[in-house]
Amino acid sequence: MIRRTLLVLVLALALGIGLVLTSPARAQYLVSDVANLTETISASYHALQSWMEENVLMQKAMDQAGMNTSLEVDSINNAMANMIVRQGATSEEIQNLQVLQESMPAQDACEAVTLSVNLEDVICGVEDEVVEASDRQIDRLNTLEMTEEGQIDAHIRTSVGELLAECQDMSTTDGMGTACLETQDLLGGSIPTLTEDQARSTEAQIALLIDPVPDRMVNPRQNQALTEEQRLEGMRVLGLKSLASNSMLMVRAERLSVDGQPSRLQLLKTFAEEHFGTAAGADFLAVMTNTHEDKTESLSKQSTPSQVMRSMAVMDAFLVYMDVLKYEQQLRMEVLQAGLLAVTVEPPK
Repeated sequence: MIRRTLLVLVLALALGIGLVLTSPARAQYLVSDVANLTETISASYHALQSWMEENVLMQKAMDQAGMNTSLEVDSINNAMANMIVRQGATSEEIQNLQVLQESMPAQDACEAVTLSVNLEDVICGVEDEVVEASDRQIDRLNTLEMTEEGQIDAHIRTSVGELLAECQDMSTTDGMGTACLETQDLLGGSIPTLTEDQARSTEAQIALLIDPVPDRMVNPRQNQALTEEQRLEGMRVLGLKSLASNSMLMVRAERLSVDGQPSRLQLLKTFAEEHFGTAAGADFLAVMTNTHEDKTESLSKQSTPSQVMRSMAVMDAFLVYMDVLKYEQQLRMEVLQAGLLAVTVEPPK
């Protein structure tokens, strides 16, 4: 159908051209050159057919180009979408890793928490032990409430006998009370926590050093109560002895074990040695500085910046605690120096 329509159009065009091209002098006559006309029509037909074929090919090419462009746009969109998804997933993974790193506890978290809890328990027990030991020392030395000389003599004999028996009971060979003479445990020695026998011997040593024999607080006039001046002087002497006794008892208490737990000195010493000055301390420092030889094989042998900061906070807290202990020791030293000054200015009568 299209070919026939095309042929009609070509013939009409050819006829029109032939009429126009005829000479004006002969316009009154219809002149035609059939051979030339046929050739012209055939050429025009073939040219038109070629143009239409080229038009179809160009249309197909344009359609193909449009399809390719659409596919390219879709491909770019898909690539961008995939890239955005991958970047989002990567960013989320990085953020999760950062959150995980920042939430990881310090390498020494367990040791720090254990130390804090144990120190609290030990301090409470030690304070009670110091009070009880101080009361025993005062009861042994105090004769201010006794008015009869016989009562005072009996108290002195009892106190001296108990102290001597305590020293002899702790001796293993000669029975001469040598355990009360071995004061290395009172000074510290190499054991940070005293055993039960060492705790007994150090308390006996303090009693021996302060005053093994209680003073006879009696009025020169037999069976008469002490005057107020005599009582005050006796109380002053007893207070000075108690000051010295309590000072040594508090030093001893740093090495006492409460309910089988390590002493405060041992807890502090162990924590310090786990961080510096020993094989365990060297291992800890290697982990904190990420120089441990096994850091590539175990996560426990390497540290993140947040873990290092937490460990630094723990160490700072430990230093603050030690500074408080130093301050308490300075206060005790001031009291002892003030007591020594008082004795120097006004010796006991």
